[in-house]
Amino acid sequence: VASKDRIMGIPWIVRVMANISLSFEALAGRDGVRNLSVILHFTQEQADVCIPLLRQNAFCGLEPRNIVVFIQPNRPGYVFDGAAQRFVRADATNATFLDNGGSGLALMQLNWVAEGYSIDRDGNLHKMMGTALEVLEERKVEWLLSARAGDLALLERWSLLDLVLVPAALAVHKAAGVAAVTQVVKADGLGLAVRRNGSIVVGPHSVAATRARAVLSAVAPGTPGAGLGPSTELRASELHAGAMKSVVKGVKDSSESYCLGLDRYIVNLAALKSLLVSPEVLRPKLAMRQGVVHVRMDMGDVLSHDAMRTLAMRARSAPTLLTVPPDLEELLPLVMAQDNSASFRKLIGQRRIATLSTNGTPPPAPMGGSGPSPLSLGSNGGHNGITSPASGPLGSVLPPISPTGAGSKDVKAPPGSWGGNGAQRGSITSPWGSNPGGHGANALREGRQIVVFITASSLSAMAVDAAIAVCKPGRDTCHLVTVVSGQMHVEAAQDMLESHYAVLARALVEVQQEVLVLDKEEPQLVPTMEEYVMRVSADLVIMATKALNTSQLQSTKVAGSVTLAVIKRLSVPVLVVNANSGHMADALKHHVVRAAAMVKRGSLPLVEYMAQWLLQPSRGDSLLLVQAEDPNAGPLKVSLAGTGGAAAGASPAGLAKLSVRDQQVLAAQRQIMSAQQTVVMAGFKQTPNVVAVDGEKVEEVVRVVGGHSISVVGYLLPRVITQVPAHLVQLVHTCRAAVLCFKQKDGKL
Repeated sequence: VASKDRIMGIPWIVRVMANISLSFEALAGRDGVRNLSVILHFTQEQADVCIPLLRQNAFCGLEPRNIVVFIQPNRPGYVFDGAAQRFVRADATNATFLDNGGSGLALMQLNWVAEGYSIDRDGNLHKMMGTALEVLEERKVEWLLSARAGDLALLERWSLLDLVLVPAALAVHKAAGVAAVTQVVKADGLGLAVRRNGSIVVGPHSVAATRARAVLSAVAPGTPGAGLGPSTELRASELHAGAMKSVVKGVKDSSESYCLGLDRYIVNLAALKSLLVSPEVLRPKLAMRQGVVHVRMDMGDVLSHDAMRTLAMRARSAPTLLTVPPDLEELLPLVMAQDNSASFRKLIGQRRIATLSTNGTPPPAPMGGSGPSPLSLGSNGGHNGITSPASGPLGSVLPPISPTGAGSKDVKAPPGSWGGNGAQRGSITSPWGSNPGGHGANALREGRQIVVFITASSLSAMAVDAAIAVCKPGRDTCHLVTVVSGQMHVEAAQDMLESHYAVLARALVEVQQEVLVLDKEEPQLVPTMEEYVMRVSADLVIMATKALNTSQLQSTKVAGSVTLAVIKRLSVPVLVVNANSGHMADALKHHVVRAAAMVKRGSLPLVEYMAQWLLQPSRGDSLLLVQAEDPNAGPLKVSLAGTGGAAAGASPAGLAKLSVRDQQVLAAQRQIMSAQQTVVMAGFKQTPNVVAVDGEKVEEVVRVVGGHSISVVGYLLPRVITQVPAHLVQLVHTCRAAVLCFKQKDGKL
């Protein structure tokens, strides 16, 4: 799913595990997360991909010693041998569909000796000598929570930890002996609804139901679940016979609705352990695919046993399951909310920093460098979910998560994102950089290449802060570059870049480091910098200037300024910061950038660049249009009362009768209206405000910057200049905002 405001490269399993970690941290603090145990069931292919992903993200804040992994082998099924008159195992090499046996078989694995694996901080698996249930019992685990891999509730605020249903489950267990709770939703009919949700829940046992409802009413008034009793789950495959359909039709509730199961469970481990001693509690289910019979076991069979006394309670969250493409519409708001969560960004950034290798590069992604898509679910992600128990009174459950699989479309991470294929960066077209071209949808999806030139000055930290403020996390690539005079300075330069690397990586920005060594025969600094910018097809260059930072500008320092020389030579936009750029630090602190664009003739590309590429409207960024008036023409009185007035629709004959001054007014109106339309089309919800200033008077621009707390000021320059305008130098020197120097493509203003 392409969006320039998304954090790309975060796989589904990392999002789910991070959300579980944050949910428990919000409830029980860091100590609760450290004591949280998780059991993961994978196929071998899934384990090879998902475990390295968890290691790269430092297990999302969870303790790896508390994670137990089970490997479920895929089975090809059975075919009928006519000669032997019996079913035999199919050939796995030619099988078109493999099945892992279902969630019931995975549940039985919890009580099998030497079946599970513990995991260390390096992501290595170690065989467990006992059973998983014995380990959980030693940790005093009492309850576990369960949901399907494709259940979007895993990305909701409280994940599996429903703060109403979990306390209610504990209460009914104490008062009525209910050992399991299954969440259900109501439906008027069967058919597609049952096939989509997976099961229908029937019952009840009236005695336990009466006591349970009384407890629910006392514990949580208004709790969904009134009228539902201890239950049994029937899968869609069990409803084909006419007799079964008749039975099911007779169990509608008082509102003439069916109760459909969601495979969300809250289970007492002590009661569960007593049932997992024999597979007789399971009811094998047969499925025929292309002449091959597959046998599946279901977790609901165990919970339907009389000893469990399962209670059905109506789910509070939306029962959306990620099974078909239209479900992506329900997924996107959850992913966007997670991407915009400061706690999620902080967690992912910190965990990735914790696993960086000693050379400052992120660990290699599995499977050739392309991590699994956060939207990819395998074909076996439907009913084979199994819990991940937690230490303490509550548990957390996570079903098998498939990075790829039959019937799922693998959406690869874009180049430049975490886990992406960096080798493709050379093909990225930079619409405003050294690759002039259009700015179509492909360019927006690919992310940007941002070059930050670092020096030994303390001002370089401000340049890095500016990069964080304008970078789109998980999409853009930031190049930290410094230039040295000889090989003897390379090691010290690398150490200097390392100190800035961690800051950017913590903000989920992919970083590349480069130390450029000047040629001994022709030690040209600025051409060396220009060559690197062209080589990486940079979209933006960020520099901190020290020469323009003194209290009084000196002509010698201005003439020798490397920053001004770079502005003159490069066609790429250059963002300049100095010690006075305090508003940029405020933008980083509040995660919102307030920008201003100097609007004059030919400045529409500048507005377009700032609105579409530099700013992020989804996080609250804003753009102020500053109309730079011609000081020699007198004050402009531009009316912005609408876009359809006489100015917009004046005919050429009518314009010929106007004075030069009136034509200037009409031209100014068109410039502003075009700029406003460009900003709105870029995704900003409000039409930008307009402020008119004398374009040559720096003090007026500085006044606007101070009055509106502007972080970035965009300034338009000709394509080719022999020297930087004096008023721009003065603006960089005195302005509290960073100054974006943007050059016109065709060299004309």
